[in-house]
Amino acid sequence: MNAEQHDIRLPVVEVARRLNCSRQHVYNLINSGELKAVRLGKRMGLRVAESEVAQLLDKSNVQ
Repeated sequence: MNAEQHDIRLPVVEVARRLNCSRQHVYNLINSGELKAVRLGKRMGLRVAESEVAQLLDKSNVQ
């Protein structure tokens, strides 16, 4: 199994906490395509892979 299969899926609230931003900003990042997310049913909502958050943080630290 590769790393993607074990990647933890985080809710938008947790992504916002890790990025130190608002939930709306996370939704904006998802809508713009900067952050990939999957929808896990109506109740579970959107989930973002932990590796996606790490990539975004790495990208923002380089610039």
